[in-house]
Amino acid sequence: MTLRIRALYRLVFENRFVRAFLHAVPGLDAWAMLGKATYHALERSKDGSFRYDTVILDAPATGHALSLLGLPRTLSQLAPPGQLRREAIERWELLSDPRRTEILPVTLLEEMPVTETSELVAQLRGELQLPVKRVVLNAVPPIRFSGDELEDLARRGLLAPDDPYLRAARFSLHRRAFQDEQRRRLASLVDLPTLELPLLAEGRLRRTSMERLAGSFAALAF
Repeated sequence: MTLRIRALYRLVFENRFVRAFLHAVPGLDAWAMLGKATYHALERSKDGSFRYDTVILDAPATGHALSLLGLPRTLSQLAPPGQLRREAIERWELLSDPRRTEILPVTLLEEMPVTETSELVAQLRGELQLPVKRVVLNAVPPIRFSGDELEDLARRGLLAPDDPYLRAARFSLHRRAFQDEQRRRLASLVDLPTLELPLLAEGRLRRTSMERLAGSFAALAF
């Protein structure tokens, strides 16, 4: 994309010595991935309009994600004057602009993911000062019944004490109570609104499953 000449690109970048060198450069793979995503976010059509309405980058795990998102700022400060610095500044302006970018942390309602997510949000909003507006709660099971309803069934003898359905239902209630505790804990650690995505326990990901997820994401209003 930079050299503009395919033959020159092949001569340089498909050389095995050059490829070995590039693989050894710290951060180069991350810069290539981030550069690709941000290129499409800035890409325009012939009429001057943006080619894509929204570009989504599925970032790696927390530690690598922080390094990835902070890379343009680091390059803009350390790279010598030239194209690399200009592109790094342009990318950092894009990532740090809340009108154009949103960092969307995703967590499970479990102890370690909630802790990690709270630390991620703190670093994104603090050290990096990147726009974080909400947190996604993933794989949230549906509420099918209350504890009182379950105990009423058992008390009326409709379910035996060792009935597998009753045991499964009690486990579900215990799990929900634990997740509610983690939801309250996350709220105390991270003062941000949340969006819940439902737990899909249907084996293969079918069209109906995708439509349920899409319906939940529609509330995001990117």
